[in-house]
Amino acid sequence: MSGKATKAANSVWYKARMRMAEKDSRFCSREITSMLVGIERTRIAQIELQNVIPHPDECISMAEQYKAPELLNYCCTRCCPIGMLDVEPVEGIDIDRITVKFLNATADIADIERAILRIASDGKVSVDEIPKMNEILAKLKELSRIKNEIAVYMRKLV
Repeated sequence: MSGKATKAANSVWYKARMRMAEKDSRFCSREITSMLVGIERTRIAQIELQNVIPHPDECISMAEQYKAPELLNYCCTRCCPIGMLDVEPVEGIDIDRITVKFLNATADIADIERAILRIASDGKVSVDEIPKMNEILAKLKELSRIKNEIAVYMRKLV
C-alpha cells in the first residue's frame, strides 16, 4: 500500500480517492488509479496537488470511479469560470439536514410568489423594486443550492 500524500492531503481530489481506497484498495496507488480512471498518473498527482485544474471529462471520470458526485459540483463551483458565476456549491450533508433546510427555505414561497407578481405586474422592474428582486434572487439561490444537495445525495445512493 502506498504512503499518505502529505502535500495533497487537503485536496478534495485526493480525499475522494482515499475515501474510495478505504472500500477498494486499488485506489491507494496513483498508478492503478490511473488505469481505472483513464487519467495519466502524473496528471492525477498534479490535480491532487492542485497544480492543474482537471478537464471536465477528467472530473466526470474521477467522480464516477471514486463514487464521489460532489466532485462535479466542486469542479463547477470552484474550477469553472462560468460555474462560479451560476452554480451554487453544496455542503456534504445528510438527508435529514437537507430536508430541514428545504422546509425552512420553502416556508415563504407564497410571499415570494406574491412579491414577484407585484413587481412584474407592470411589465418592468423599477429602481425601487431592485432591492426586493435581489432578496428574491438570494432566496432562489438558496433553493438552488438545496436542489443541488439533494441531487448529490441521490447520486451517492446509486
